[in-house]
Amino acid sequence: MEKHNACFNGNSQDWQYTLIMPNGQTVGTTNGKGKSSFKFCYECHNAVAEDQDAMMFLPEELRVN
Repeated sequence: MEKHNACFNGNSQDWQYTLIMPNGQTVGTTNGKGKSSFKFCYECHNAVAEDQDAMMFLPEELRVN
């Protein structure tokens, strides 16, 4: 996950997700190659509380705004 400026991708709350397999092969990335094959990433992350900005299980002291 990498946070981008507003208008990067409203569906992903402006987060860029990149799915990388254990062998290093990139399956897809938000707004890039293979983007439709892993929208489940942001759909799941969008389900957390709004004040968590789509982040899960990350301690408060490690969050960057």
